[in-house]
Amino acid sequence: MTSPFESAVRRLVSGGDITQLSLEIYSLLSTTERLWLLDGDLDFTQGVKAVIRSGYNSVPYSSGAIKRIGLPGIQFSDGPRGCVMGNSTAFPVPMSRAATFDVELEERIGTAIGKEVRAQGGNLFGGVCVNLVRHPAWGRAQESYGEDPLILGELGAALARGAQQNVMACVKHFALNSMENSRFRVDVQVDEHDLHEVYLPHFKKIIQSGCFAVMSAYNSVQGEYCGDNRVLLTEILRDEWKFEGLVMSDFIWGLRKPVASTKNGLDVEMTFRQQRARALPAALESGELSENELRAPCLRLIATQLRHYAQLSQKKPSTDCLACTEHTELARKAAAQGMVLLKNTSSTGAPPLPLSPTTKRVALVGKLASQPNLGDKGSSNVHPPYVRTILQGFQANMDFDTDYTTGSDSAASIKSASEADVAVVVVGMDAHDEGEYIITDDFTTMTLFPAVSLFLTVSRGGDRASLGLRNSDSDLIRRIVKANANTILILVGGSAIMLDADIRETVPSILMAWYPGMEGGDALQDVLTGRSEPRGRMPLVTVASEEDVPFWKRVTDRITYGRFWGYRLLNKDEKKAAFPFGFGLGYGTIDVRTLQIPFQSGTEIVCTVECRNNGTVTTSTVVQIYAGKVRLEEFDFKRVLVGFQTVTLQPGEHVSLHVNCSLELLGRRELATKKWSIARGDIRIEAAQYEGDPRALEEVVGFEGGSW
Repeated sequence: MTSPFESAVRRLVSGGDITQLSLEIYSLLSTTERLWLLDGDLDFTQGVKAVIRSGYNSVPYSSGAIKRIGLPGIQFSDGPRGCVMGNSTAFPVPMSRAATFDVELEERIGTAIGKEVRAQGGNLFGGVCVNLVRHPAWGRAQESYGEDPLILGELGAALARGAQQNVMACVKHFALNSMENSRFRVDVQVDEHDLHEVYLPHFKKIIQSGCFAVMSAYNSVQGEYCGDNRVLLTEILRDEWKFEGLVMSDFIWGLRKPVASTKNGLDVEMTFRQQRARALPAALESGELSENELRAPCLRLIATQLRHYAQLSQKKPSTDCLACTEHTELARKAAAQGMVLLKNTSSTGAPPLPLSPTTKRVALVGKLASQPNLGDKGSSNVHPPYVRTILQGFQANMDFDTDYTTGSDSAASIKSASEADVAVVVVGMDAHDEGEYIITDDFTTMTLFPAVSLFLTVSRGGDRASLGLRNSDSDLIRRIVKANANTILILVGGSAIMLDADIRETVPSILMAWYPGMEGGDALQDVLTGRSEPRGRMPLVTVASEEDVPFWKRVTDRITYGRFWGYRLLNKDEKKAAFPFGFGLGYGTIDVRTLQIPFQSGTEIVCTVECRNNGTVTTSTVVQIYAGKVRLEEFDFKRVLVGFQTVTLQPGEHVSLHVNCSLELLGRRELATKKWSIARGDIRIEAAQYEGDPRALEEVVGFEGGSW
């Protein structure tokens, strides 16, 4: 027998009106059922016990399911490294995937994750994390796509597009959420121009690309917690951006005012029956919450589910897709392509990478080489059926012998390195150094649900204490380089890692491997041996000094987010990065030879760039288009990434790339009218292979001005 919800879905597919169909479903619900839609389905105590017993999100978290009418509700699975339920594919962290600058690849990853979520009963993937990395010490930087709004928006939209072939996608954390240790308590102050022109454009891009859901953040903005914040959730999200989907809170501590949050635009309190279950029935009875104020979030929740199920065209996958060969091969490819070759030089001959076919003995040094190091072990943790470590990848390579030492016995590691053709040192971070932070020292937050503190007595990760390596790791690197001049440094982590100047100068080859996922060990072998080229480009700058980043305080109740950060701040302060945004080397070189910009009256332009591979090996690059006003005002950035495109060329091959670019990224939003504009004037367009590239091609075009 067809349920009322299923019938409504069929009518919507046949051209029915979404508003009318939602109202019809709503009319079938009792008051108790309507309130049921607005929070999780599990009683809070039951939910906490389930986490203790089975782990976080081992099955979908259900919210607003009403079997009587067939309403599925939200069946939530977290991310973004993959589906956190079951033994799913653990892809590289998003920071690694951002380094690929490959929109198509990210959409394929989204498709794979969506299949694995749906196969296990989920209908919503809460893993499109696009908070801008304002400071590289942020503990969850690994979950995001770096520092640039264009990359954040394009890759976030791609992940959502791929996932939404099977499930709803949820973009998070809205907004200004880029501190871990103080995330439950910090109030972020921000200028309105900076809010809209720096910290929100990527959210807007993803939402207007069709993402079904938004998750609010834990922190407060301008004195109001995000889960209760009418300016963010209604005035910006719905009134200005015309978002029609659903908004959910972050989990457990995601709101402070259960009644006000309902009025102000938060549709669902996740993930259990918590504050709203206690407060809303009485508020509705007393009139504090009106029938219309109850109806609005309910209709949004119903309509979003109707839209999702109406657009499904694929059959539900079986659980055979979990960590299947297709998905693990995709994970391996993504890991290899995301690795960033930061340096590859030698004073004695050929560069260390790729490894020479004559290599017979490799000294592998570092405890991280033997660890299954997927990154953070918080809400983004994925549980794949296996993890290929760096050590296992070396041991599987039969072309050379590998001698492994952890580095804890310095003399043994130095001896091993001195006797090898090549030394490979693996250092960096793991979940103890960076990641999600949950701890019970925030008394005000914990009093919302005191029982939670019974099992949250230990925390790991959080924001990094330093941007650099441990002193012991730096000393180990120096000793190994002294023992073997042919040393390759492998960096593991979720954000930029600052290196001492002498290490940058003396180590001949430096490779950023990130947290490369379940296939990371084999992917690294692909790169080291030349089976794959490291195609990654840095999605955030690596500064030369900790003085070159915005103000940062790990534990604070209040902070101001300013306009300048990353490469924009370095340009403003006229400082150089150790490794610039967009920088990375391949095993060959591609020349960017010509730049053509046709006359264009609007803000959307197409730059034509001729690229040629004059080398002897197939290689790739990322053509990056930057724009900036010739005459800068105080609020202007020197240059902004406005377009990019990856290209791979055979030896001798040349191609003309047509790179779509948007000058809207230079726009200024008027506070009174909420309209955007660019003043008339000359704009400098650069075609580069990284930000600040001295070989960049440059054209100056006259822009007539425009508004939208």
